Parts: sequence; C-alpha cells; structure tokens
Amino acid sequence: MRTPIPILVLACVLLGSCGSSDDGAAGTGGASGTGGAGGSAGGKSVDCSTGPCQCGPGEVCTFDCGSSGCTLGECLGGTCAAKCTAGSCGLDCGNGAKCEFDCPGGKCNFDCDVAADCKHTCSGGGCQLTCDADSSCSLDCTGANTACDISCENGGKATCTGNCTTKSCG
Repeated sequence: MRTPIPILVLACVLLGSCGSSDDGAAGTGGASGTGGAGGSAGGKSVDCSTGPCQCGPGEVCTFDCGSSGCTLGECLGGTCAAKCTAGSCGLDCGNGAKCEFDCPGGKCNFDCDVAADCKHTCSGGGCQLTCDADSSCSLDCTGANTACDISCENGGKATCTGNCTTKSCG
C-alpha cells in the first residue's frame, strides 16, 4: 500500500526529519548583538540569568545574562560569546574553547583555562582575568574607571590594554 504524499509531509514535519542535515549552526553574524559580544556566529542562546549554564564541545553559544547577570557561564570546548550588562558575572572558558565575553557592567570574573583562546572586554572596569593551563588571553579595559587585573598560571599567557594593574603575564 502506498502512503499518500500529504501524510508523508505531515510525518516529516512532526518528526522534524525532512531530509536536511543542516542544523543552522552557521547562523548570521552582526555588527552588534542583543545577547552577545558584537553578535555571534549563530548557534544557540543559553539562558544563564537564573543559574549556572554550559556550552559543550563543538557547540556555538551566546550566553544570555539578562538584566541580573550570569551566575556562572561555562564554555567547555565550544565557541561562546556573552554580554554582561549588569556586571559581576562569572564567565569561564576552557577545554580548548574560543570565547569573547564583554562586561560593560564591570566587576566580572573571567577564567580561561585548558588551552582556551579568550578575548574579553571590560569597559565597566574592575574585572579580573585568570589565564591558566596553556591558554591565550587578552583583556581590553579601555575607558574603564576602575583598573582591571590579570594573572597567569601554569603556562597561560595574557595581555591587558587600557586601565590595567598589570599589562602582561606568562
């Protein structure tokens, strides 16, 4: 017995398997983004405003810190962006991840470890960046009223531009 085409189309839609393997991960970039640091390369938005959140290996994520900030956003092997407008966010990047975190609210705590590539900004000032375990890090605190601080451990290398207590380490 042959299944009529409209039933196949309905089954395709309901099961979400319509013959395409493209999951849309490439997305579209932008000069500015509502949840990310200068837009993102697509991927998924991850709500970090109500508690800890993660982005796993190979994923492309933008952490949504909402109006209250991110308690702890962890990018573990993915490609991540975040914008912490409220300030005082905890944002981690590790396991070979690539991260761009922006903290216009200031007083963010950035942790970059296990061969991660971190490029963060903190125009709000008072941010701290720990660059650990063979990671490559940069922190831009241009325009910040309160100095930012960087530290390096276990082969991490970091630079800081703008208002910084230390310009480089590692």
